[in-house]
Order: sequence, then structure tokens, then C-alpha cells
Amino acid sequence: MTADSASRKNTGITDRLYRASSRFLWEVRARQIDRRYGAHLADVAELERVLARLHPRSVLEVGCGAGRLMALYERAGVARVVGVDISRRALALARRRYPRYSFVRASAVEFPRFEERFDLAVAFRALQHVAPGGIEQALDGVTALTDSIFLEEQRAGRGHLYLFIHDYDALLGARGFDRAPLTGADTDATLYVRRSSSSTNSST
Repeated sequence: MTADSASRKNTGITDRLYRASSRFLWEVRARQIDRRYGAHLADVAELERVLARLHPRSVLEVGCGAGRLMALYERAGVARVVGVDISRRALALARRRYPRYSFVRASAVEFPRFEERFDLAVAFRALQHVAPGGIEQALDGVTALTDSIFLEEQRAGRGHLYLFIHDYDALLGARGFDRAPLTGADTDATLYVRRSSSSTNSST
């Protein structure tokens, strides 16, 4: 076995261990996270502006948790929302609170297949928990379903075991997406649109 192949094997093992441990973590902490952050909407102003600007009729949320952002989609008049999350307990809370929307249990890396596409995908502090070995697979799943992606990542205060920095400009650029301008001061938020999509022209 060469050094490169050994390194890839070790990285694969590390990623699998991380996925297993993080799946357990989010399941165990689902109710605790909901109690602490469930009613907290002070950090969503940029997303609210994007929803008002794009007027999406459908939204795919990656890492929806217990449905913290669903009230925003309701207020924005989004007709169809699908939330994806790894935690069964979090999804049970979301389904109880927002029965009009759909929820699917899956990880961002093992992304479910959908026949329909979405006007907007939202990943609000979700993809930062995907290890480097899985981020490309996660983005492949998301970009196959939409032409517009809103990302909110906690870029400051890194160093936590479950937080990773990803170069989305490069990763999404390789998949045909560019940054679109945002009007707010939230430096943790980014909107990407597909170069060939009509939304590129409408959002620049």
C-alpha cells in the first residue's frame, strides 16, 4: 500500500467515525438544542431579505433541526418546504409544529433523492458540521436540486470538534455557481446562484 492510498484509507475511516459520532450527538442533543435556540430568530435578517427578494415558491432546507426557520418560510408565503435533518427527535418536533411542510430524515452526505427541484436551498449553520471528506458529496446532492443556495456559516470562533471551514467559492464555483450580492451586513451569510440560471440575472 502506498502512502497516498494509506492516507486516503485513514481519512475514510476518520470520516466514517465522525459521521457516526455526530449522528449520535445530534440525536441526543436535539431537545436541548431546540430549548436553547428554537425561538431564537435574531440572526435571520439576511435570510428574510433573500426570501423577500427571490420570492421562492419552494425551499429545501438542509439541516432543518426542529424547524426553527419554518416560521420565516410561512411568513414569506413559501408554498412547499422540505426539511432534511439527521435527527429523528428533531424532525418529530418539526412535524408536530409544521404539519403543512414535509420532513425527511437523512444526513447531508447521504442526501435523499427528490424528483422535484426547488427554487432555493437553505443551509443555515448545517454544512459547517460536514467533515471535509464528505462536503463534496453533500454539495453534489444539493446543487442537483436547485439553482440558488443560501449559506449561513459560523466563521468566527473556530476550533470546535464539530465545526469545519469549507471553501465554498471554490467548491460551488466548480459546480457552476457564483456569489450573488447581499444587501445586509451579515458576513456569515452567502447567496450562490447558478451561472446559467435565469436567477443569476434577476439577483444581480
